Amino acid sequence: HDFGSQDIDDGPTSSQLFTITNNAATTASIDSVSSDSSDFVVDPQPGDCDPGTTTLGEDESCTVHAYFDPGTTGAKSGMLTIGSDAGNLPVPLTGTGTQTAASISPASIDFGGQDIDDGPGTEEAATVTNDGTEPINFSDVEITGADAGDFLQQAPTGDDCTDTTTLSAGASCDIRIRFDPSTTGAKAATLAVHTNVPDLTTDLSGQGTQTEITATPDPLDFAPQDVDDAGSTSSVTVENTGTEPVDLNQATIADDADGDFS
Repeated sequence: HDFGSQDIDDGPTSSQLFTITNNAATTASIDSVSSDSSDFVVDPQPGDCDPGTTTLGEDESCTVHAYFDPGTTGAKSGMLTIGSDAGNLPVPLTGTGTQTAASISPASIDFGGQDIDDGPGTEEAATVTNDGTEPINFSDVEITGADAGDFLQQAPTGDDCTDTTTLSAGASCDIRIRFDPSTTGAKAATLAVHTNVPDLTTDLSGQGTQTEITATPDPLDFAPQDVDDAGSTSSVTVENTGTEPVDLNQATIADDADGDFS
């Protein structure tokens, strides 16, 4: 009997019934029911052949149940044997262990710091791989979470993953992302890939930064000054209003063609 394909993560198949009939004119006493492979399991049911108890007369029958529960992938074979004082009855069993499984790597991507005035940063990628034997069918790829808008999924090209990708066994595809924060501070989101296996996720994080200085007052307006008198002094306060250190190395006055300011 061929049980067909069974995913190793789905547990056993339903039990298959086998009917044992005594075609001889003499009685046959059942003394054993066994399988020689752990992938094929005898599953006693009420009314089945009972070793040590069941005796079949001519043309009488009893049943045996067995199921397929592969522990690994690949083609499997075994033998169900019904032993009696009339001899052994072998029943060949076959089936194929399959697995529908996928993974995503890395589990997290930290984009580090990105200045909010510099546009999107360096591209990073998450790779989805079919680790099983059966096709993986995509239905959606999305970025979720409070800061999802700060992480940009790039338009698919080449072998990138899409909402309609089907990955064959051993194949992989990439999802490319850039970090483009709109405000400063810590940002977090989740890349979620929806397929015919449980959702695959990669945690996304980054820090929005800003390099900025502000001068006050702006503009600096001097009171009227007699050209024959000494000038007055006013000051400008420079403040770091960003998140990053700023090194000040020189102060100059520009667009003063007449040299009136010093």
